[in-house]
Amino acid sequence: MALVRVRPSSQHLAEKCKRAPYLSAKFVEKDARTEHGTSVDGEATAALTGGPEPASIEGRKIMEWLRKTFPAEAEYFVQRKVRLLDPVTGELLTEGTPDLVVLIRSLNKIFVVDWKTIGQWFAGHLPAPDENPQQFSYMVAAGMELGATEGQIILALFDDRGVDPKPSKVYPAEAWWPHIERVRAIEPIDLDGPEPEATKGEHCGSCYQKHHCSAYLLPAIKDVPVALEPFIGEGRALTQEEAVAALAWVVRAEEAVKVAGKVIGQVVKQLETYATLNGPIRDGDREWGPSAKTGNRRGPSVKELEELGLTQLIKPGKAGIEFDWKKIKAA
Repeated sequence: MALVRVRPSSQHLAEKCKRAPYLSAKFVEKDARTEHGTSVDGEATAALTGGPEPASIEGRKIMEWLRKTFPAEAEYFVQRKVRLLDPVTGELLTEGTPDLVVLIRSLNKIFVVDWKTIGQWFAGHLPAPDENPQQFSYMVAAGMELGATEGQIILALFDDRGVDPKPSKVYPAEAWWPHIERVRAIEPIDLDGPEPEATKGEHCGSCYQKHHCSAYLLPAIKDVPVALEPFIGEGRALTQEEAVAALAWVVRAEEAVKVAGKVIGQVVKQLETYATLNGPIRDGDREWGPSAKTGNRRGPSVKELEELGLTQLIKPGKAGIEFDWKKIKAA
């Protein structure tokens, strides 16, 4: 039995769905937003640890904001893992790596800074700093490790114009205990055990593991033989139970198709880019890749235009590239 504690980034989901933290422990997610943020963080990290000044405009704006916001005595702990231990038992409750922890020893106060792009904020992807259990765990863990008596979270939204900070309230150490109890209540994850049951709801919209979750990807496949048997059999009157089961399948199938439709275009674009740069994608005796197309002509047929003596209106279709499967010719 391989038990691990929930990651700080999954705490808000773990309280609503047991499968989300299980999948999060198995799959580390990255996307364009996190990758860009990581590159900017990397520049700031280098500058704060004695390296060169950032090359990007965003990185330079971050450094300007830090130097203006915090006093010269500030100590910076950049991308340093923190561990939240149970004050009673010493057991590890969770661990993770905040973007930045700033310690002001004269105030015995820490700040946890979370870098995010302004676009993520306006897109509605980010919780407010007082409502973010991930950053709260970082604050409590770092505060206990560094012996601080109060802490604050700053959601630092950046773009090439500068940093727009969103600060939380200031939390004295005695206000950290409810959060410790909240994290303690989340059950450990058994990576060797069966996949936990999924609980669907509004929280699924912010779950990075959604495309790994069979509650969204497989319902129409795994239930077809049972739910649809009365419809494809010899034909007879449906029972109430069969009607309910079939209707539930239809609802899940429609939802799965809707979710798939949102990502198909993005996946196809990435495959087209891959095939353009690396050549056709081969699978057995066939390959998928680009091929020239003449395009479809619209309007009257060529024959009709010729019969009317309007040959000057005949125009060729617009040539282009399309991606499709082709049989590989034997050498």
